Amino acid sequence: MVPKTRKKTSRALYRKQLTMLTLMVALAFALYLNWNYSGAGQSFDTTGLLSETSADAEYQKNYGDAKYVSADPDYFSEVRLSRSQSRDQSLEDLQDVLASSTLSDEEKAEASEKLAAITAYGVQESAIEGLVKAKGFSDCVAFISESGVKVVVPSPGLTDAEAAQILEIVVSETGLPASAVSILEVN
Repeated sequence: MVPKTRKKTSRALYRKQLTMLTLMVALAFALYLNWNYSGAGQSFDTTGLLSETSADAEYQKNYGDAKYVSADPDYFSEVRLSRSQSRDQSLEDLQDVLASSTLSDEEKAEASEKLAAITAYGVQESAIEGLVKAKGFSDCVAFISESGVKVVVPSPGLTDAEAAQILEIVVSETGLPASAVSILEVN
């Protein structure tokens, strides 16, 4: 018979291994999407990827309260770097929380859920950015949070059809309603 302390230790080890496996699978998927949409997979046909039903009444532009006013070409790379650093810090903090032995099982489960959600957000953001670029936009950056999605594109004078394409991509990738999506332009 196995002592109780050994059972608890093996369960904790199993949970840690399962969390790490989940993170590795999500990272591999994100890398695959990045490779696939960055042009490395040249045989990928992006022209027929999404249907062109942009005339749907539910798809409307929602610019939100803030507008980015920088036309600097480094804007998108700086924003991606900042987003990545912030996300990495959040993941590191959550992993520290999970490693803490002072937390209850419920608190650790909640931290694991947040960790999985942050990882999923990163994968979805990469997919959205790749698909928006495949639709002909020169660049794009997406931000996903619990409250919704913000997509920033460098397209002054964004047309309703272009906004509908972006909205369709975001809704299909995240499953969120169109009301939770904001599309912002770089002027």
